[in-house]
Amino acid sequence: EISTVTVLAVEALGGTEADTILRQVGSVVAGTESSLTAHVEFARLHLREGADALHTELLRVAADEDTPKVTRLAAVERLSGTTNPDTIRILASLLDDPTFERVNVDGLFTDDVVYTIREAAYLALNDRRISSLVQVLGEDILDKLESFQLYTTPSWWGSFEADSEIIEDEE
Repeated sequence: EISTVTVLAVEALGGTEADTILRQVGSVVAGTESSLTAHVEFARLHLREGADALHTELLRVAADEDTPKVTRLAAVERLSGTTNPDTIRILASLLDDPTFERVNVDGLFTDDVVYTIREAAYLALNDRRISSLVQVLGEDILDKLESFQLYTTPSWWGSFEADSEIIEDEE
């Protein structure tokens, strides 16, 4: 997370020096599918082509089932702060994303387990005012969010079973 936040900070600073730094970071993580790699590429796109091009690409990547899941998660994370109606619609559609497996992120020698695309979309929608969601999606979105919260098994739920098997084997 520290490396990702650093990339976002360099991106916010902008300028040619920021692009140089991001190119250097990109060369270190090149060839890997990681959250850091995705954020570096998104940051470089933003610096080269501007906020509108970045937003368009984030929408495309978030909705593209063929894009690596870790890259999709990075796109959803970046979309969570925007209030654009198209963004809200894309995030709401991701509540039905068919990807159920957890996404393992291996950034800089870490092995963190991250949530699914569906969970990321749910969290991103929860970052918005209810009135904004209802205005764009109608009142049905409230039922959908409540249903998701109450009846969707978290992706990490199965990990307790695996952990308990490991503990039993050690005894």
